[in-house]
Amino acid sequence: MSGFLTLDQACEQQLGLLPDAGLIYARRAHLLPLTVADVGQAVCDFPVLISRNSHDASLMLSALTSFVPGHNLLADSQGWQAIYRPLIMQAYPCYCIVEAGRPQFIFAMDDSVLAIAGDALTDARGVLSSQAQRLTQHAQDLYDKERQTYLCLQQLKAHHLLRAIELQLQPEQGELQRIRGLMTIDEDKLHSLDGATLKALQQAGSLQLAQCMLNSLLQMNRLIQKHNQHAGSGALSFNRIQKLKIEIDRDSGFL
Repeated sequence: MSGFLTLDQACEQQLGLLPDAGLIYARRAHLLPLTVADVGQAVCDFPVLISRNSHDASLMLSALTSFVPGHNLLADSQGWQAIYRPLIMQAYPCYCIVEAGRPQFIFAMDDSVLAIAGDALTDARGVLSSQAQRLTQHAQDLYDKERQTYLCLQQLKAHHLLRAIELQLQPEQGELQRIRGLMTIDEDKLHSLDGATLKALQQAGSLQLAQCMLNSLLQMNRLIQKHNQHAGSGALSFNRIQKLKIEIDRDSGFL
């Protein structure tokens, strides 16, 4: 995937949507982007962590779906194995941007989901297909929730509630694997906040986000179990994990 197309450009190239676009996207995302609207349900399946966007270094809320880049342990040949589908999966490959105060919709140039063989985005009169209408509605919702997520993350950062961590994976054979560049909530600092600050965080939705993120760390055990199942089936790049430790990463320079 490289770049984006406007709706008109996609139609000019006679590109259409292939089935299961959201699932295809999710299969290759070991960090699956989330919004504050997703987290309450996503914590039933995934550890929810914060990382930085590789393009602009902005804070990004994500579900950790695998310890192996390019893999998602809950998206396989049998389909989506989690309870909830995050908004990004419902909108992909459509994104909303705002130009001159008006929403515009663009499509990721991803030939695994957008191809000539796919279902047309518009009919002969240029009217959006029902499928494309659903995608644009989800993309608009995703845009709105991403704005809310950005504000929540900035608020958590302003109160020094983000803690850089390092995942230390000890395989049954081989050297310790370290995964850096991730953040979670500093539970001690959260519990030390005064009532007025807690109320402000609650009103913004940031307190609920922080609590959900802390609760989601329990899903690390499930992720290890899934990982070891893949390793047991002979999947490449998967070595059985014997132990996982979550350590404070004091030298990351990440915040």
